[in-house]
Amino acid sequence: MNRDPFYRDIERVLGGKLDPELFEQCAADVLRTIHPTLVPIRGGSDAGMDGAIAKKGGLPYPLVTTTSKKVSVNLERSLKSYVQHGGRRRSVVLATSQALTPQRRRSLEKAARKLGFHLLQIHDRPSFADLHRIDFSTASNNPHAAFPPAHAARTPYPPRPTA
Repeated sequence: MNRDPFYRDIERVLGGKLDPELFEQCAADVLRTIHPTLVPIRGGSDAGMDGAIAKKGGLPYPLVTTTSKKVSVNLERSLKSYVQHGGRRRSVVLATSQALTPQRRRSLEKAARKLGFHLLQIHDRPSFADLHRIDFSTASNNPHAAFPPAHAARTPYPPRPTA
């Protein structure tokens, strides 16, 4: 268990009731530090893509985000929609507010593989907590952040003990 109170606060908020659209927007903002070419795709008719991540010289591949506890169902539905709407790339990145066990991660990879996709990366609750703890200014400067303002006001962080 992580004893950092800020990390625990972030995990607690991510584990609570979140607005799916706000989480989608916040996830895109935070993940842009890892995937700089990420472009959010907002709206209900997004053809299975909550974001598009471009690779140099190639077509973009989808970012799928979900706050649902049924992560696999959402991933499969999004990938099927992507294919039905003419999506040609077979790579995907998943972002979820859920905390995933290694077994659930493998299950998601298997579900993607079954549909012909390679799940490049899964960003789950601990991943977002780590990213926000490292650079929490993303949430505090984002008017659409899925986190309460009280959390954003806690930056900058005091030095961490090293032991």
